[in-house]
Amino acid sequence: MMSTLADAILRGESICAEPWKVAEAVSVLVERARTAPGLTAEQVATACGTLNKYRNYEACRNLASGWTALGNTDPTVRRHLAQAQINLGMLDAADALLRELVDELTPSEQAPVEGLELSEARGLQGRVAKQRFVASRQHKALETAFWSYYDGYCEDKGRRAWLGVNAVALLARAEAERLAFRTVDLKELVEELESQVRPVASQCFWNLAIMSELSLAANRCDEAEFWLYRFMHAPGCTPFALESYERQLREIWGARPFDDAERCQDRLARILARQLVQKFSTLSVTALDAEDIRKSQQLERVFSQQGAFSVDTIHTLLKACKSVGCISSRTTGARMGTGFLVQRSAPPPGEPSVLFVTNAHVLSEEVSGALPRDDALVSFELGPRDGDGKLVYYPIKRVIYTSPPGELGMPGPLSENLDVTIAELEGLPVEAKGLGVATALPLINGRSKAYVVGHPSGAALQIALHDSTLLAYDEVRRLLHYRTPTEPGSSGSPVFNENWRVIALHHGGSDVMPCFHPETGNYQANEGITFKAIAEGFGPL
Repeated sequence: MMSTLADAILRGESICAEPWKVAEAVSVLVERARTAPGLTAEQVATACGTLNKYRNYEACRNLASGWTALGNTDPTVRRHLAQAQINLGMLDAADALLRELVDELTPSEQAPVEGLELSEARGLQGRVAKQRFVASRQHKALETAFWSYYDGYCEDKGRRAWLGVNAVALLARAEAERLAFRTVDLKELVEELESQVRPVASQCFWNLAIMSELSLAANRCDEAEFWLYRFMHAPGCTPFALESYERQLREIWGARPFDDAERCQDRLARILARQLVQKFSTLSVTALDAEDIRKSQQLERVFSQQGAFSVDTIHTLLKACKSVGCISSRTTGARMGTGFLVQRSAPPPGEPSVLFVTNAHVLSEEVSGALPRDDALVSFELGPRDGDGKLVYYPIKRVIYTSPPGELGMPGPLSENLDVTIAELEGLPVEAKGLGVATALPLINGRSKAYVVGHPSGAALQIALHDSTLLAYDEVRRLLHYRTPTEPGSSGSPVFNENWRVIALHHGGSDVMPCFHPETGNYQANEGITFKAIAEGFGPL
């Protein structure tokens, strides 16, 4: 089974498997690379590109790191590795690797130009600096990001428009903040890019997004909306593509999609948010600014097709999200999964009243591939920041209880194979009071919902809205199935009922999930461990 999945990854096929099975398949590939005849650079590059495409960033990191540790130096594989590191939040490691790549690929009198990989590496350097600017708002990071993107664009202007439009956005941000490092004229750069992209805009949906952003930079908002609608409805346009543009509008252009203001970037971000919610049913929680919601008439328009989401519901959601955290590796900085704080109803004397809950396959000393306690740090995206605007990280003080994972869809005793680790943190965010646990599970009636909030693929905190139907329980109500879409990195997320109380701990999903009644075969579903089962194993919560 692992060999079959490993071969599929090498062929660049789509990946529909639980994260730990992908990790095991990658271990097979790393071992295969160590033995003759090994793996070619082309095979590893294809595999890493596929893993990144399907947001299996940690698997890509492990494969590329294992392959390069054998002395291999292919620039495409190392570029995929840097991309995975960025997506996992490992900005320092990615920066160091990209510096090496750029130094090696920069042409000299003796060496030919590696144009494609050099421009890609420069672009990723820009992304590292851009993410540092987003996290810290430091002007030096903004300047570094601009020159990385601009220099990469200038390497081959005819084929690097995506680098150029990022340079435009950063230049416009610098202009808005009255920075003096600019020696490039914004208007001229916009006109140059438009002359290149407009004739080929229909050839690729990304070109339509570029034209929208260039129109925004030129203060032609109606035209920016025109190109945006073409982008949203272009064949092949994915939720990932929409989220990328929406994030750019918020983080670099300062858009506030739920503000009632009529700035162009706000209008564009609002249109994208509505599309993501109503068509793809996903939304970044960070887009929901509490102050904007309080005064906004836009929110209910965006959620008009999500009957359960009123303004009051969004306020409740935001309050709950303050207790949802991201687990990172202290050693590498990689974001490994999600976890959340739970408020205990009656803690024993001397025990903490708020506990941190996640999967054992994310945090455990015993489970292969999990982070050990000493290497784990927890941050809260809606929690406090330090003086530089960076997230505050909380170490794990102690692990109180853990239970290993079982096979997906396999019923068993109520208190066994719960895939859960319960821990105490060293400190808590002031506003995170812990989530309440539901006293009863919802009925299976075709209308009950199960909502998952987490960090898919280590990304920003998101809520999955699509379908979200509660499907089934096993006989002892240890497991529940639901159609809410999730991705790697969602492991350890809370599963909420419609009253935003926790009913389960998300731990995996499959396109061929075994039904609880074997005669009915398999179906597409996600799976959570009920808090009834967790309480049976750990004790009352």
